[in-house]
Amino acid sequence: MRPVSFVVAAALTVAPLITASTSFAQAPPPFRNGNTWGGKDHQPTEAQIRQRERAAGIAPSQAQRDATASTIDHLNEEILNQARG
Repeated sequence: MRPVSFVVAAALTVAPLITASTSFAQAPPPFRNGNTWGGKDHQPTEAQIRQRERAAGIAPSQAQRDATASTIDHLNEEILNQARG
């Protein structure tokens, strides 16, 4: 019978080899990545969102859309001014 220290030494030598070989296996690509799955982009377009909002009766009024557009324009100007230094 072999001494216990030999068995422990053999186990410590073989264990890293086993774990190293399993770490090289590649994982399959994710089925879903954000709004893309099945090879197609599922992000709704602006037109689709407007259509769904109208159908649900929650579409913003023209005044709300204008205010939002104005705010976005103002923020874009601020960003551009900061970038120009």
